[in-house]
Amino acid sequence: MKLIITRHAQTSWNKENPTRLQGIKDIHLSEEGKEQAKKLAIRLKDHNIELIFTSPLKRTLETAQEIKKFHSKAEIIVDKDLKELNFGILEGLTDKGIQEKYKEIWEAREKDKFNYKIPGGESYEETEVRALRVLDKIIKTKKDSVIVAHATINKLFFKKLLKKPLEEISRNFFNNTSISIFNIKGNDVFVEEFNCDKHLR
Repeated sequence: MKLIITRHAQTSWNKENPTRLQGIKDIHLSEEGKEQAKKLAIRLKDHNIELIFTSPLKRTLETAQEIKKFHSKAEIIVDKDLKELNFGILEGLTDKGIQEKYKEIWEAREKDKFNYKIPGGESYEETEVRALRVLDKIIKTKKDSVIVAHATINKLFFKKLLKKPLEEISRNFFNNTSISIFNIKGNDVFVEEFNCDKHLR
């Protein structure tokens, strides 16, 4: 099966500051984001796509709906487990804002980002459980699929598929609508493309 993983298109928060944590805040695509979603859909139009899995948040759902325009037979499956990590009291803040307002939380989280649970939110560890639950379900379908999700969720997918530590994966910046394509044959995973956003240029 072929698995295509992409990040949602741009929102106004992404445009304003890429470090601003959106988490589970439900924000529509920006006008530029709508154009990005159209370019992504054109990029993927010649791929065989049977299933489109998406987070229920507007920014992912709107991106998924653009992809479906070229794949009328593909089924959109909305899965709440694909929601972005819940950043709790940090949602809406930028990196700089967190360091100014919640210095102790910033420092504690930086020491152990994977296991640290944000007050009112989740840890990477908790988020990984639900993310991998979806990934396992998708792979079991053996159908060519697209996942439209979020930066953190996608990093956790790449951690599993590439068998690399989160720290290494996180050295990459995953732009809005960047795509990664994997061929999955049994227990073997072959990378066709990784973190590619050439359709935006």
